[in-house]
Amino acid sequence: MPIPTAPTTAVSGQPIRATAQFNALTAQVNYLLTGLPIAQMYQSVAQSIPTGAFTNLLLDVEVFDRDSGHSTVTNTDRYTAVTAGYYLVSWGVAWSNSTTGQRRSRLAVTTSGVSNAAIGSNIGGGVPSSSNIFTHGGSKIVYLGVNDYVCLAAFQDSGSALNTYASAADQTSYMDVLFISQ
Repeated sequence: MPIPTAPTTAVSGQPIRATAQFNALTAQVNYLLTGLPIAQMYQSVAQSIPTGAFTNLLLDVEVFDRDSGHSTVTNTDRYTAVTAGYYLVSWGVAWSNSTTGQRRSRLAVTTSGVSNAAIGSNIGGGVPSSSNIFTHGGSKIVYLGVNDYVCLAAFQDSGSALNTYASAADQTSYMDVLFISQ
């Protein structure tokens, strides 16, 4: 849904179009209440992450997606901007229990077909100190043009493949995307 334009400003000598301005203002308020691009996605199934390489996480469930930027069928690893602007992207990665190796996550932003890690988004690093579920996450503001996309990637170096943890919606890997400004 495109962002509504600002209502026109009355100019001296010009007839006042109160109805048109009221309708434009109503459209803006409705957009703010129901149309801002916002999405929440998560994993419902554990994913095997190979050792020593960042791997995009597959986010197969949408809680909501107002701008249709995510698909649960194709390219489930990404949120693709339908509306250009600045987005706040928050994420968390949940790992199955293992006390070997470090765990990391980062955002990859793809613009004009070129993928780059978002500045400062490489989060994690510690070795889990117990065999309990290990989680970490972060947040970043990124700019996405129309058709640019953001992916959440996970890394571990335990020496063998390790699964993410996906037991319930409150104990799983996720990515939240919120449009904040043009």
